[in-house]
Amino acid sequence: MSNGKLSLKKIAVPQPKPHHSLVKIQLAGICSTDIHLLHGYKKFSGIPGHEFVGVVAESDDHSLVGKRVVAAINIVCQNCDMCLRQMTSHCRKRRVLGILNCDGVHAQYAVIPNENLYVVPQHICNEQAVFIEPLAAACRILRQVEISSESRIAIVGDGKLGFMIATVLSAKKFALQVLGKYTEKLKIFRDLGIAICEGERDFDVVVECTGSKSGITTALQMLRPQGTLILKSTYADMAEICLSDVVVNEIRIIGSRCGSFADAFQFIDEYNSDFSPVIEKIYPLTEGTKAYEAASTRGAKKILLDCTS
Repeated sequence: MSNGKLSLKKIAVPQPKPHHSLVKIQLAGICSTDIHLLHGYKKFSGIPGHEFVGVVAESDDHSLVGKRVVAAINIVCQNCDMCLRQMTSHCRKRRVLGILNCDGVHAQYAVIPNENLYVVPQHICNEQAVFIEPLAAACRILRQVEISSESRIAIVGDGKLGFMIATVLSAKKFALQVLGKYTEKLKIFRDLGIAICEGERDFDVVVECTGSKSGITTALQMLRPQGTLILKSTYADMAEICLSDVVVNEIRIIGSRCGSFADAFQFIDEYNSDFSPVIEKIYPLTEGTKAYEAASTRGAKKILLDCTS
């Protein structure tokens, strides 16, 4: 990926540095952030991709060799003030796998720090493991906001991340509605037993995950005074909102990003979640540009890359 263009190239297998592993990628996901990178987000140039499951081919940590793994995306220094305060996802010098100053996993092989790797339990299949990163991001909400059984919650956005968030919140039996645009996608939520929002307002908590700048305005209009807006979307361009409404209505806005992989693994253990309804198609890596085109199509569900072919 370079200058907003995507191409398939044959390059040498990367060599792991000390305390790093060479991972043979098996399955990788294309998410909205990857699409925004194409449109200039973070001015990224290199190999994109951060959602994956793979097998460690080489490592100076011999206990990792042959293990199936996923990886936390923030590569951190462990020495700055944020790291020393246990806020490593906000490391002052962080690189981000496939997003910021670091090649990603839309390739046959990737080099990843040993400390970022998590061994995948045998009972979790690849089609579940590839969703660990976005599932962790969904679980992050429960770490940031105290939600009661009486809270009315709305998710704005019927895409892949919206599905993950709905999966987590519905499993916890919260009163939940989803606002979306696409009939086929909304059927997936209905099949989970989740109500579709038909213009209701005055929600206690609204989670915005449309990936569209207009989604923030919609989400704010759905909140009650002193409600909480959780922002999950990132954009290549700036978004505009009326801050006067935020002040007058005393809205609390929380940015929400990466979550705990341990929470994601525990969630799958407890609920044995099936993410197959949101998978649209698995493309071979050799058809990567075609896969990105499919993922960029309005209304597309999850596109995966089989990096073994």
